[in-house]
Amino acid sequence: MHTKSHEECRQCSRCGLPLTDQPSLERGIGPICDKLSTALFCKTIPVNRTLLYMGLVSFNSLDLPDEDVAFGKVTLNPRKMFESVKQKMLNKFKEMENTTSNGFLANGVNFNNEVKVIDWICSFKMSGSARLKLSQIVKHMGFHVLAGVLSGMSSTSEAKILFDDKTGFLTLEGAKCKGGKEECYKLSLANPGKVKFPTRLTKHFQVHASLADKFYAIVEEYWPVLDTVSSTAELAKAKQWWETELQKQLAAIPSVAANPNSKPVLGTDEGLIVHLPGDNIEVSFTWPTGTRKSIGWKIVDRIKEIVPMGRRKWNSKKVAWEIRLLPERKNELLDLKQIFAEHKFTLKEVTPSV
Repeated sequence: MHTKSHEECRQCSRCGLPLTDQPSLERGIGPICDKLSTALFCKTIPVNRTLLYMGLVSFNSLDLPDEDVAFGKVTLNPRKMFESVKQKMLNKFKEMENTTSNGFLANGVNFNNEVKVIDWICSFKMSGSARLKLSQIVKHMGFHVLAGVLSGMSSTSEAKILFDDKTGFLTLEGAKCKGGKEECYKLSLANPGKVKFPTRLTKHFQVHASLADKFYAIVEEYWPVLDTVSSTAELAKAKQWWETELQKQLAAIPSVAANPNSKPVLGTDEGLIVHLPGDNIEVSFTWPTGTRKSIGWKIVDRIKEIVPMGRRKWNSKKVAWEIRLLPERKNELLDLKQIFAEHKFTLKEVTPSV
């Protein structure tokens, strides 16, 4: 063990740039990233006491640099600082036993001082695995947004969302980040053609208005320094635009109004949607026979792709799919109608009188 100068072993815990001035060295955070602290600390989740305890006892402090850093007459050592804060946190577990908790989660335990120490420790150079383990400890302490930044998964840049009513896409203006890219990739797999990734020309993520709520949740998680005032206003515009566009598209798909008092007999190329109270519908068509490559089986597979198992059920007595639509997933009705339109089925719609 020996004493190193600040320049040899210190970097901003959030962005990784070198620390040079004295206030930044004492904080372990650069002046620009320090302005983001409020946004990173204000969003918290309940403490996961089980995973936090496991993370603390399994972390080997030998993975931290054993370097004394002098601040005037005071000398601090990241390895010794972690051992000290670890003991304080373990002592607080006794307090957790007396707090109102839900399973593994606990509320009412304050780790503000301890998390700042770990944030400071992350300003020292260490292995990627050690940094990841520390960020997981921070997450289980309840500071999930800060944990994302410390692990390098979240962005530290300012960001805002804009909506273009000509294209119907939301655009995120902000630096790219690993975690946000991964989540947008997952979103694109489930919604082909509705997620555009940054290119040399666009340089930004773009997501269709029909996925506005899901996209905003991703942005809030991985771009914590988001201009929420302007972005929520743009989000509202996108949702209103999609509501109008959805009605237009639904009206554009041809359908025949059937007698609400009697269920029509369906031919082999006809489909029926019965609108029931409470955002519920019944989707009927002649049950397919033959190989899995037939049109009927393709319709069955598409219904299973669109509606999760918990919200669809095959009723053998009615010979119909019973489907529960969610208010935020109104595009599911459009997708179901498009299935029949794509296969040139005559679609009949019924709204029974109450």
